Amino acid sequence: MSAPLFGNRFEGRADSVRPIATLLRAITPKDLPSIHNCLCVITSEGLSFLVNDSNCVQLTAYIPTQLFRDFHQFVQKDPNQISQIQDSEFDNTVIPSIEDIHFGIDLTILLDCLTVFGQVASSNGSGNSWGQNANIGMKMEYPVNEELMLILEENGVVTECRIKTYESPELENMKTLFFLGNSPAKLSTWLKSAFSELDSSAERFSILVSPNAPFFRLSSKSLIGDTQIDYPKDAGVFDSFTCDKICLNSYKFSMMLLSIKALNVSTKTYIMINERGFMFIQFKIPTNENEASFVDFVISPLVDEEEE
Repeated sequence: MSAPLFGNRFEGRADSVRPIATLLRAITPKDLPSIHNCLCVITSEGLSFLVNDSNCVQLTAYIPTQLFRDFHQFVQKDPNQISQIQDSEFDNTVIPSIEDIHFGIDLTILLDCLTVFGQVASSNGSGNSWGQNANIGMKMEYPVNEELMLILEENGVVTECRIKTYESPELENMKTLFFLGNSPAKLSTWLKSAFSELDSSAERFSILVSPNAPFFRLSSKSLIGDTQIDYPKDAGVFDSFTCDKICLNSYKFSMMLLSIKALNVSTKTYIMINERGFMFIQFKIPTNENEASFVDFVISPLVDEEEE
């Protein structure tokens, strides 16, 4: 791959593009227009991509530094000079701080570039697909000209993509709403089964969480009929279950379906519902045989007119 370009604000190399593409695909539902206005933030801990649709639903994917063989941010000393921070240069001195990088990007274009050699395999949690497409390497650069550059290589074939970025959109991070709440955690296979039993033609579904039986109830109403599923809080369903009081909220079913891509590739799911009814769901998604990253999903509750 090419030598580093002078003037980069960020540079990273990954031996495999597969886990990065898997995480980004999980927050790219085709029915969500805001994926064309995604906020990317680069920090010392990695990259995050946040999609927010009118503060009704939010999806966030985290790309940790562990997915990169090399991961470097650069500090800008003056408008005409960018230099990489190296510990040896700053012995007995104050190390300049690196500001987080924010920019907007079209997530569909980014994903198309990452999969330019074809759709990468995603693991279903069984560990059987890790070897597929693992030889597609990637170099990612963010120069001062604010174009995100990707260099992908497979078996000696190199493709270079330049993606226009723009001023970062002003998006509220809905995750900050969750400083308290009810917090059951469960296997993703259980949750997949639960939502497959609900009628997807229903406009809304409800979640009841209680410190006493029925503990956790999913229900929906449609023209076909009513569906109600109760689950105990034992270890066969939940790894942990914390609930201080009864909590009943309804959500738009079509919005919940936006999380299906993340749910399908996840192995564990963490759910928290705050006092206002906002639901935070975190999906644990394998990135290789021994590690995982996370995708967050936040959805706002429906408010009945008689409750307003």
